[in-house]
Amino acid sequence: ISMSYLGVAYQNDIPVIMAFNRCDGTSLRLYEKKGTTLVQTNELCSSHYFVVTGTYSNPNMPDKHFLTISTWGEERYICLEEYLYGKGSNLFSSYMEITFSK
Repeated sequence: ISMSYLGVAYQNDIPVIMAFNRCDGTSLRLYEKKGTTLVQTNELCSSHYFVVTGTYSNPNMPDKHFLTISTWGEERYICLEEYLYGKGSNLFSSYMEITFSK
């Protein structure tokens, strides 16, 4: 998955739904916007579906790519690199799915 692929989905009004599950007990960090930067929340996600609603560039972390998500009706952010390559992200300990549907 790449940010450009997600951008094409948004430009063509294609919903993006992501699933996340870690069987090894690790969690995905959720972030929220404070001013123009993102800060980590106290919320952690170990098994969840969420809708991607956009992308965000965090000026404090220019080497990271963030996705704007809607989870339980709240706007949050996840780091794409943490989602894809975080601790425990391998085929035997994770379930991750990205769905594009029109």
